[in-house]
Amino acid sequence: MSWQAAVAIAIALCLFWGLLALLMRRARREYSEAEAGLADLNALSIESAEESATRAMADWSLFRVVAALTEQPIPRVPEGVQKLFRRYERVEAVAAPAIRLDRGAITPSATHPGYTVIGFGMENSDVEFQILCEDGSERVYEAHPDDPLFPYTSVYHLILDAASEMRQSRRSSSSSRGY
Repeated sequence: MSWQAAVAIAIALCLFWGLLALLMRRARREYSEAEAGLADLNALSIESAEESATRAMADWSLFRVVAALTEQPIPRVPEGVQKLFRRYERVEAVAAPAIRLDRGAITPSATHPGYTVIGFGMENSDVEFQILCEDGSERVYEAHPDDPLFPYTSVYHLILDAASEMRQSRRSSSSSRGY
């Protein structure tokens, strides 16, 4: 190998490692920002989250909702989820993370004993997950295959997180197009 080829390879490797380090720094920063945002979100009271989530669900650019067909109580779900399903039969995000909270989907979880499925996220994709709740606790969870349960303070906190992700995604795509 000539010295010119060795120099070219060395330069290419330096550029590759520099780009990799830059991407890793950016990913760490974005993860830290998302983690901080989620901590702030989960710090909201359930009442405040419910109020904000109700406003978000009224925004048709974020969610599609179907009015409740019945107000009958649902066994094994917390009061916040009961309240949501007394008002809505289904709440569906229009974009990623594409959550769907659906009274018709409520079943005991086959994969997480003691939990109840109240919806799904990212359906028909390789990152599909279930949305679970547990009787006696307002917490709801994202249940991704082979991962620990990811908790939210309430169903309203989950809805707010989905709304925030959709808004952030819109801002990112708008700025990348130069708008």
